[in-house]
Amino acid sequence: MLFDHIFRAYDIRGIYQEDLNETTAKLIGKGYGTYLIRNTLLKGDKTLEVVVGRDNRTHGESLQSALIEGIRSTGINVTNVGLAISPLLYFSICQGDFDGGINVTASHNPKEFNGFKLQGKMAHSICGDKIQEILEIIKKEDFETGQGSLSENSFFEEN
Repeated sequence: MLFDHIFRAYDIRGIYQEDLNETTAKLIGKGYGTYLIRNTLLKGDKTLEVVVGRDNRTHGESLQSALIEGIRSTGINVTNVGLAISPLLYFSICQGDFDGGINVTASHNPKEFNGFKLQGKMAHSICGDKIQEILEIIKKEDFETGQGSLSENSFFEEN
C-alpha cells in the first residue's frame, strides 16, 4: 500500500492502517536510505549513520521497527533512540554527528494519524521536491542494497 497523498510538503503523514502501515514504513525506510546514499558525499569507505526515534502513539513502535528494517536494508547503520520528541531527535543528529534521521510522529494530529519527519546532515529537513524524489525511488523500486547495523541508545535509560 502506497498512496501519493501522504508524501506532503514537509513530512510523510496519514491515517494508520488507512494511508500507511508497516509495509509502507519499510518502503519509506528503503526510499530514504537510498536517497541519503545517493545524495551524501561519502569520504572513503564510510558507512552512513542515522538516528531514528518515535513519539508515544500506540502504533509508533511497530512503524519504527519496519522503518529501521527498510533503512538497514540499504546498508545504512541505524541508532534507535526510542521515544523522542522531534527537537530531541534533531539535537541527537547534530550532537552525535549523524548523517540524518527520522522521527516517527504525526505531530499535532489526532491519535489515528502517524507519519515521518525526515532529516539529513545537521538536521536539515528533507522536504518538498526531495520528498517527491523519495516517492519516485519507491515507485521505481530502485533501492540501494546492503546490511546496516542496529544499535539502541535511549535518552531515557539510566546510566
